[in-house]
Amino acid sequence: MKRKFISVAAYIILAVLFLILIVLGTYVYRYDSISFINRLKAETTTYGLFRTKANQNDLKLNSDSTFVIMVFGQSNSANSSTYYYRPIHKIYNFYNGNFYIAKEPLLGRQSGLGGSVWTMLGDKLIDAHLCNNVIFVPIGIGGTKIELWDSGYCHKILINTLKQLQQKKIKLTHIIWHQGEANSRRTTENNYKNHLLNIFNTVRQYGQTAPIYCSIASYTPSDELISTKDLDSNITNAQKEVINSTPNVLAGPDTDSLILGAYRNGPHFTKTGLEAFSSLLLNAIKDSSEIIKN
Repeated sequence: MKRKFISVAAYIILAVLFLILIVLGTYVYRYDSISFINRLKAETTTYGLFRTKANQNDLKLNSDSTFVIMVFGQSNSANSSTYYYRPIHKIYNFYNGNFYIAKEPLLGRQSGLGGSVWTMLGDKLIDAHLCNNVIFVPIGIGGTKIELWDSGYCHKILINTLKQLQQKKIKLTHIIWHQGEANSRRTTENNYKNHLLNIFNTVRQYGQTAPIYCSIASYTPSDELISTKDLDSNITNAQKEVINSTPNVLAGPDTDSLILGAYRNGPHFTKTGLEAFSSLLLNAIKDSSEIIKN
């Protein structure tokens, strides 16, 4: 009788595990249908599990050779690609008050389970001799409209992150904003501009004086056909106006130029897209940086 009970319990456990795998498989399929194992690994590491912590004393914070880059906005500033880049150099990830050795998917605030552009950019910055260390502070959240970063729950995440940096006396060297897709064809130029100015003012209120790189981004595909009608000039004009009229706000990457099929999987970036995106980011940062002499 006891053996029969154990056998039934084992079947129940196996059935439950099978159902969990089906649910997880359905959820992660939209990120990478080929690498289910990678998706399970990503799920277990999302909150810092099995990640390697870095010693803050080894990071040379607040030195000219270390870049500390906060990135925020929506999914293309977060983990939304089907490609997982493996960094060559040691890149770091600041998350919830701690430093980790960075690997995709990066640890961040609800930042998704796909890959991102940031570790690839980190390698390019070091290879270009612009810095020796790169620390990313990723807080982008997929699908978020600009209004949420001005006064919604994303605004609270932004403030909490800025407070953590302030408490640890960490000065950002670069700030990158990439958002616009969720507001595409849903806002006016003036409305978007006002929200964007408020967001950037919030960053300044917490003592972060680093240049803000404002991306030109509005592309949201309305169907499977690639078309410039999926760009929104209200948003891009607002972004350009803020860049041209606001001190220490610089032109970031124009990702609306990367809408060919090779670059995108829907609104998100493929491996080819990430390579092009990271090159645009590198050029934007390089224009305002000096070469580090080892």
